[in-house]
Amino acid sequence: MAETRPCSSLKEHEQVVFVCHDYANNTDFPWDGSVVKVYPETKKVLVSYLLGYKGENEFIPFEKMLAVYDPKGEHIRFGSIHGPSRLLTAD
Repeated sequence: MAETRPCSSLKEHEQVVFVCHDYANNTDFPWDGSVVKVYPETKKVLVSYLLGYKGENEFIPFEKMLAVYDPKGEHIRFGSIHGPSRLLTAD
C-alpha cells in the first residue's frame, strides 16, 4: 500500500494528480497540474494545469486530489499518468 499524505500539507509548485471534469462529455478523468495555493479552511487546492492548448486554474476539493509527486514514493499509475507518488488524503 502506498504511503499517504494529507492535502493540507501540500506546498506551492508541487506536482499533483487530481480528478478533472470534462463538462462537454460529462466525464471525470485523472489529470496532472501544479499547486498554486492550498486553502485548508475551505478544503480546496488551487491547481494550475494545461488542458489542450489552454492553461487552466481551478479550485479542486480535497476529495478530488489523488496524489503528489514524491521521488521516494511508490510507482503509481492513474490512467496514462504515472510515476513515484504518495496518495493524498482529504483531511
